[in-house]
Amino acid sequence: MKRCAIYTRKSTDEGLDLKYNSLDAQRDACLAYIKSQSHEEWAPVEEQFDDGGFTGGNLERPALKRLIREIERGHIDVVLIHKIDRLTRSLMDFAKLAEMLDRHNVSFVAVTQHLNTADSVGRLSLNILLSFAQFEREIASERIREKILASRRRGLWTGGHPPLGYDAKEGSLLVNEQEAEHVRHIYRRYVDLRSVDDLRLELQHDGIRSKIRPYGKGGRGGGKPFSRGALYAILRNVLYRGKIRCGDGVVAGIHDAIVPTDLWLAASRALEAGRRRHGPGRSSSPAVLLGKIFDAKGRRITRSSTFKKGKQYRYYATAASQRLPVGERVRIPCDKLDREVSEAVAARIADHTWLFANILTSASDRLKYATEARREKALQNNCAASEGSQNMADAISKVTIGDQFTTIAISKAKLRAALLGASSRRENQNKNDIVTIQHPTVFRRKGKQLCAIVPGRRSRRQRADDILEEVARAKNWYAGLCNETFRSLAEIAVTERVSPSTISRRITLAFLSPTIENRIRAGKIPDHLDRQLVLNNCPLPGDWELQERLLSESVLTKE
Repeated sequence: MKRCAIYTRKSTDEGLDLKYNSLDAQRDACLAYIKSQSHEEWAPVEEQFDDGGFTGGNLERPALKRLIREIERGHIDVVLIHKIDRLTRSLMDFAKLAEMLDRHNVSFVAVTQHLNTADSVGRLSLNILLSFAQFEREIASERIREKILASRRRGLWTGGHPPLGYDAKEGSLLVNEQEAEHVRHIYRRYVDLRSVDDLRLELQHDGIRSKIRPYGKGGRGGGKPFSRGALYAILRNVLYRGKIRCGDGVVAGIHDAIVPTDLWLAASRALEAGRRRHGPGRSSSPAVLLGKIFDAKGRRITRSSTFKKGKQYRYYATAASQRLPVGERVRIPCDKLDREVSEAVAARIADHTWLFANILTSASDRLKYATEARREKALQNNCAASEGSQNMADAISKVTIGDQFTTIAISKAKLRAALLGASSRRENQNKNDIVTIQHPTVFRRKGKQLCAIVPGRRSRRQRADDILEEVARAKNWYAGLCNETFRSLAEIAVTERVSPSTISRRITLAFLSPTIENRIRAGKIPDHLDRQLVLNNCPLPGDWELQERLLSESVLTKE
């Protein structure tokens, strides 16, 4: 008996809710063909493989994936479809499927086109028909793109989610007056504030939220506080000035503008001024180790940046696209890791025993390095390394952030060239050319990720003063609430340019136990305690005895 699986597909979900739809018609045709082959002992399997509303341009279809798994398990002998384009419209995808079917000795039949891959003529005819199917799909795609472009040239909106300030009706954009006033308010306030972060916090305080969009199958989305990205998209959207993007240019739209041209241009100039003020962007980042940093499992660590109070902060961080679980993500300030790695290398260079055993192994190299001029040049290179010297950065080939150590792989030839002022030779770049050193690393949980903190240089007194500064700030906030200088935590958040939740956590430092506070004032704190670790323990419990048990036993010394 030959076990037959029927595969059906329809590109759209239109009409699938009918009692008898296109998928049912395809299945009946295939069942009739199986019945005609009863003399060959063909029999359909019970499981149905229906993909309703899925394109044939790729293989990302749930029913098709189930069918492939059943074939690989050896549960299918024949695959039947109504027409060849129901399986796929891509010649490359079909080649993959045909190879898989041949590997498992599974026949393929298109019942209305009399095709059977059991013989060579059937396979040839199949390839010819499939080429035309792919050609048809590409032609249809080109027609759709040309239609969209032609519509945009006429200033027509070509669909999608309507932006804040507009409603979609019969393929056109109509002004929603209430939302339009919110859009104009966003533009006016940005021109005044010149800060997207300040604008975001102000809108959050005023209760202005994103557009509410109903879903086709019930429910709704949106209605949330604006993110920075959403505000940038609004401030750059040419729809609000009555224009529409067409290819690489902009044309006049048939919809009504809701932001005056002078206000839109003022916001555009403010955005451009902010971009210039914050620098040319990521490409000029001083992250000299970029591309060389990996975590303990060999995953590459990339770069991210953020702005706060007009200053840009750059980090080596695990890429968001990796979607790692909490606790496996790494985030390190670029300047801190660059400095610590270069200082670790410089410390090894200062150790002549290590230097002569690993880098300057020949007597001539040692003699050359020992001269006063070369020694002075080497010291200059070491100092420059902490500032991002290209010579020292080139010598570092890989940095691995481990659980307890940062492992630094160094090219012997390149470091020798940096120390002696010579050029490294490419033929020496091999596995034997690498020497590794280890540098201690401390990990702390910070939000939803693991933050690597390499040992710093701040004194115990400086760290104690940092903590006392946070305590004093929290007491000022609480006093402001008591004397009605601030009406709410949200108002404090707008002033401090942080979220209300951050204020609600950190204001508990105003009720820090006097015993713990006096201990900090005396500087009786361990080496690993700093401002950030105290903030991470917020909110603090109101009971002083609980604070003593929480902080004194874990992070503060009693002596």
